[in-house]
Amino acid sequence: MIYKTSNILEPFDTNDDIYFSAADLVKRSANQINFLRERREKIISARISAGVKYQHKEVEKLNMQAEEMRSIYKVKNFVIFASHDSITKDGNCVEIKSIEGEWKDWYLESSLLQCAFYLSIIKGSDGTIVTPSFRVKEGYDRVCSIIDKNCRYFLHFGDVADYEIQVRNYKRILEYFTKKAEATLDKQSAIIYDSNHKFKHFKELKRYFTYRKVDLTQANN
Repeated sequence: MIYKTSNILEPFDTNDDIYFSAADLVKRSANQINFLRERREKIISARISAGVKYQHKEVEKLNMQAEEMRSIYKVKNFVIFASHDSITKDGNCVEIKSIEGEWKDWYLESSLLQCAFYLSIIKGSDGTIVTPSFRVKEGYDRVCSIIDKNCRYFLHFGDVADYEIQVRNYKRILEYFTKKAEATLDKQSAIIYDSNHKFKHFKELKRYFTYRKVDLTQANN
């Protein structure tokens, strides 16, 4: 079910809530997240910009129903948001990665883990997905949808391969990243967290999700 609306507030638009990007929790160290929050900075690199352009192209090529829809997971006053690159006509999600030249195993592992975390957020939420505010500012309609918590989640890893990700224990994945989010609020806590967990997320969480290669063009037929 998808419908347009003009009066949905961002779920974290309150004075008490502290919000976190799920992508940052996967990709950045706790200390870096703390550093950026203290300075209220957001990094838009050339690689990110190129990835956005590639995403638009692939969404059109794969004939997706929607692009950039946000899920929210809230625990206490923590709000963790995930922006799903695209939603298929069958109501499944696809994370799109641009691959140029050689790539390292860690990048694939990080991408798979990001999908597992995003799917866990869907399962741990009420299923609502909305158009993010930055997309509305770009001129897109504010759209709200209810997504099935049992939806399928895919990774389109450039022209290399497509994967389907399934989670075995979404609660453990959410707990893991909630603890990391809490650690980012204090610089010393962030440093201690990184000393124990930096570069270990995939190894520590891989027991809680699975992945397999698929043909994305066939998986959504």
